[in-house]
Amino acid sequence: MRLWPFGRRSKITRSRDELIITIPAPCNIGILLFLSLWLVAWAAGEVFVPWQIVAGEISLSTFVIAWFVGWTTAGAFGTYSWLWMVRGREIVRVTRDLLGIRRSVWSRGVERQFLVAHISDLRLAMDPSHPFGEDDPPRYSWRQGPIAFEYHDRTVRFGQGLRKAEARERVDEISRYLFDG
Repeated sequence: MRLWPFGRRSKITRSRDELIITIPAPCNIGILLFLSLWLVAWAAGEVFVPWQIVAGEISLSTFVIAWFVGWTTAGAFGTYSWLWMVRGREIVRVTRDLLGIRRSVWSRGVERQFLVAHISDLRLAMDPSHPFGEDDPPRYSWRQGPIAFEYHDRTVRFGQGLRKAEARERVDEISRYLFDG
């Protein structure tokens, strides 16, 4: 079960120089609850394994080191995933020359920037094979979304979690801002 706010998910801020679209990260309550429980177990392992190594209850071996590195890496990924669902935002900044996409958690994130002169075919690109229908967009991929454009030799997608109608509105809004002046 997903948590969807009523009405539109995204918020648009317009100024004379730029258009900013803020999209909250989609949240799957089942995955959020699972990650919450898993992160408690992860923290226990992160504390007790080094403690037992120092106490001499576990001998330091290649397996233990490899396990601990993998466990720590998995914990970092799990923590980021949990934070993304709880406090994540996708911020699309559009100026006359630049389109920037930043996925941020608590205002931290790196903006990918694309020159408008090299952007073509801005469109709605819903996945027709999605098993839950077009009104239930996929939300597990970090670099996916229903809005797409071509940039040089690759396709860039964004707007993760937007439903079809709202994504179409955002495509129209960006197109009007960029191309209608």
